[in-house]
Amino acid sequence: MMTQAQAIENLNYWNDPRVRASLKTPAYKVLSSSNKTMRIQLADSLLESLVIEEIFSEDHDGILECPTKYEVCGMCQGSGSVADLNIDCGGLHFDPRSPDYDPDFEEDYKNGVYDKQCPRCGGHRVVPRVEFTGDLAMAVQHFIEEENRYAQLVASERAYGC
Repeated sequence: MMTQAQAIENLNYWNDPRVRASLKTPAYKVLSSSNKTMRIQLADSLLESLVIEEIFSEDHDGILECPTKYEVCGMCQGSGSVADLNIDCGGLHFDPRSPDYDPDFEEDYKNGVYDKQCPRCGGHRVVPRVEFTGDLAMAVQHFIEEENRYAQLVASERAYGC
């Protein structure tokens, strides 16, 4: 049985966007890119749904050449790094009155000593955004929404010990 503090820590962990991002299947994998276009391989489950919806034929390999724009990474907000999950997942509280307060740790943490490269942008500070159109855009958006719902469900179940 968890204490209330442990339960809150566990809930905070599973609600962390870095943890939830690790539970999602990406809609595509980048094969190659240039400034304006990107060659991608669609996720197998997305390709399967596109074939079922008759957007693509059964013999389609799922490889597309798409126009691309770049946007600031939403995970690191353009810094290229994030705090290590092992250090701050669930939040940190620096209270000088606390018996386990360590001013050196607080200073190191705030100076980014425990940061690591952003897993989403790989430290590049920007991420490509593929410009899908028509039925494909709707199908990709639906896939992403379903992945978000699935990640939320899994995180909720794990937060409550399922």
